[in-house]
Amino acid sequence: MLLPSVVPGSFSTTSRLRPEGKIFVYHGSYTPPTRIFSLIARRTSPNAPENSVGLPLGLVLDACQILAGDDGYLTAFSDETTRVPVDDLDALLPRESIAFMSRMSPDWKPPVHLPKRWNELVLPEDKWIDTNDNFSALSSKVKVLDARYAVTGATSRLHASHLVPRAEAAWFQQHDFDLAAGDLSSKTVDSGRNVITLRADLNADCSERGSFSIVPYATLPVACFITLQSDDLAYKAHMHKVDLPGRIRLHFLFARFAWTIFKAIQEDLQRVPDGMRDIPNGKGGDEDGRGSGEGAQDAPGTGQENEGNEEGGQKERSQATSKKTRSGKDHGSPGEASEDDNDDASLETTASAPFDLDGLTSAKLAFLEEQDAHLETQGDMTSRGAESHPEVSSVHEARIARMGEPDSDGEV
Repeated sequence: MLLPSVVPGSFSTTSRLRPEGKIFVYHGSYTPPTRIFSLIARRTSPNAPENSVGLPLGLVLDACQILAGDDGYLTAFSDETTRVPVDDLDALLPRESIAFMSRMSPDWKPPVHLPKRWNELVLPEDKWIDTNDNFSALSSKVKVLDARYAVTGATSRLHASHLVPRAEAAWFQQHDFDLAAGDLSSKTVDSGRNVITLRADLNADCSERGSFSIVPYATLPVACFITLQSDDLAYKAHMHKVDLPGRIRLHFLFARFAWTIFKAIQEDLQRVPDGMRDIPNGKGGDEDGRGSGEGAQDAPGTGQENEGNEEGGQKERSQATSKKTRSGKDHGSPGEASEDDNDDASLETTASAPFDLDGLTSAKLAFLEEQDAHLETQGDMTSRGAESHPEVSSVHEARIARMGEPDSDGEV
């Protein structure tokens, strides 16, 4: 008793969820508004209607606030007096140009308080028991405990993947992530609370390249693809729920989102006009220039003194950054990777821009060196500001005071 023969299958084009537009983000404090970055917009699923092309409003707003180091708001590019409503952060922002009304901050550090919607993420019960295992043992333990790929539930080719990459281990410790997350057991990136289980293809192609991130949506964690890469993986995973384990710390997840945003838009940031990295906001936020959203008082870069621990020229440049901005603390860059001995060694051992000194930070430092030379021949900071941005130079010092330094009355 035999079954009939069959015709062997042939290669066919893999299903893809292709980009169908971009969301352009502009800084609205200059005339004309200056483009900062763009994110790729796709349909929410392969069979979704065309009017579903976009990205969650909350994702775009979070990305802007991370770059600004402060709160702010979105407006329609065609009418900067019309704010984008934020009563529903799960609404889709369609493919269009928008303006973000806030300042730019050259460095980023984890916030003390996460945005509200991140704290509302619903995760399962935490069953993790902290151990002192090395990462090889920890990786095996995580994969056995999770048993499946967090996005699709697949059970083959599983890899233990860091949220905050191992390449950023020094940065993780420098900013006391364990204290921020309220978890003193997570002293290093090699903590089970910083590791999830992914498929090898998603880990290598997306996690390391910054093609996707895990963000809150309707109180659930979802995968969101924000770059041109990985259309085939986006077909299966874009806007799909991610079954994160209960052990994950939300501060680590948010830091991974910030890392992904910088990774995805690093080329855009290289084109940001130099002056925008030093000149505070001229229009956005409240009268004090800090923005109107929750947690603005906790934003990085609001009047703290430079605390960098770099040696030699790097330390001098960090001090120069603090002096030039007059409104912020140089938060430093994550350090080099530790020796990697785990199963994702080939994937997470290269430090990623902008934290790598070969990325955005080096561009910023080169800019500072050029401006130092210019300063010697052209005069003081005020004249330099007037030369590059005459429309804001007259109130430059006043805005700096409002963003963290004492004004003439001694108040902040």
